[in-house]
Amino acid sequence: MENIGPCVNYLVIKNGTGTPSTDCCTGVKNLKGMANTTENRRAICNCLENEAAKIPQIDPQAVKMLPEKCRVTLGFPISLNTTCSSIQ
Repeated sequence: MENIGPCVNYLVIKNGTGTPSTDCCTGVKNLKGMANTTENRRAICNCLENEAAKIPQIDPQAVKMLPEKCRVTLGFPISLNTTCSSIQ
């Protein structure tokens, strides 16, 4: 997903420490703008989970903390274990 592509180095190499790049946080903010319906939030969740599964070195804690690190409230949790169908 192009919005969070710039976050990969932060989520893998830095293991959730430090500060995500400006491009990463811009992508997270873009996700918030797209998450305006239940259907969209679920689709975003599924997409994030599918993309994260392709990156074996991804740090689950860094994924969970990414919105907070970018100072963005998505309105739904992101993690590698979110049940996307339960998102309202």
